[in-house]
Amino acid sequence: MKSLSIYLLAIITIITSCSSCKKNTDPAPDNPYGLPNATQTGANVFACRINGNNFIAHYDLYGTKAVFLNDTLWVSGTEKPFGNYFHNINFLIYSPTQLNFDYKIQDNNCNVFYRTDSTCLGISSTVFYSHPKNATIRITRLDKSPYNIVSGIFSGIFPIDNCDTLKVTDGRFDFQY
Repeated sequence: MKSLSIYLLAIITIITSCSSCKKNTDPAPDNPYGLPNATQTGANVFACRINGNNFIAHYDLYGTKAVFLNDTLWVSGTEKPFGNYFHNINFLIYSPTQLNFDYKIQDNNCNVFYRTDSTCLGISSTVFYSHPKNATIRITRLDKSPYNIVSGIFSGIFPIDNCDTLKVTDGRFDFQY
């Protein structure tokens, strides 16, 4: 009888310990910096690192979105304003839009810019545009109807006169358009 009680206690312990285990279905981070993962599911993500700091745009606020129309792609990410100013990264890829192709800023069918109303010395009342001297964009997923998902990665170097140079790394976007 005593051995039966020990046997039942062991089974109950195993069952309760296994039932409390939860399988983690979240994907492992693809970077050590705390950016959202570079997904391809239409997760409405636009993020990168600028000079080592995280830039995470907020979807549905301040113009963060993707538009794909007539084989032209426009992607825009705007970081939530701090105080009275904003930071925005935009790029346009004109037709034909290709999957897994590295678009360079020198290409005639690609336009990239960084836009802000903040200067290195404080708030400015004018919007400043900087075009990179080097930028690469790669579309990693482009699903048309019915999913309408566009995903990709990007990086670039944006010089700002009399200021700093912005080094954009680990860029990722994933939108439903």
